[in-house]
Amino acid sequence: MPDGHRSFYANDPRPGGHAYEDHILEDVMGFVERTFPVRAERAGRAVAGLSMGGYGALMLALRHPDRFAAASGHSSAVGFVHRHMEAGPDVEALCEALPAAEYDCFRLAERLAGGDGPRPALRFDCGADDKLLDDNRAFHAHLDQLGIEHDYAEFPGGHGWEYWDTHVPQTLDFVLAHVAGGNS
Repeated sequence: MPDGHRSFYANDPRPGGHAYEDHILEDVMGFVERTFPVRAERAGRAVAGLSMGGYGALMLALRHPDRFAAASGHSSAVGFVHRHMEAGPDVEALCEALPAAEYDCFRLAERLAGGDGPRPALRFDCGADDKLLDDNRAFHAHLDQLGIEHDYAEFPGGHGWEYWDTHVPQTLDFVLAHVAGGNS
């Protein structure tokens, strides 16, 4: 579970900015594939996360559908780029620097819907008392409008470990159902 600091797992285009997206796709995935007996191809890969990491997981799968069979997020910050999340000046500066067409989950979904390539299986959920609920509902509606199949759920709870600990097993079940060899 790599720490993304406050990067939202994006490649920061500002001078001196860190390339967290590349780090995940190259370093982390490379390490996993060299170290563990995994299926090192799209059919065997999934990505998941919580909050900022939920955004990161969905963004990575939408930006790189040829690399991931499935993605899941809990309390995902899917509105991060277009709403700036009101998370402080460092995050606002990152939002301003990122090209929205490349990092906005809503736009990435539109690009995916218009293409004929592979589509990752998508799942996300959010707590009814979570500050990110409206953004998750909007993303769910957007995917419905685009005709992109996905699983979306809302449950009681807020933005914290009590909620995530309860729902991470659902992500594991989802991933196992959508990666090749998951039922073995």
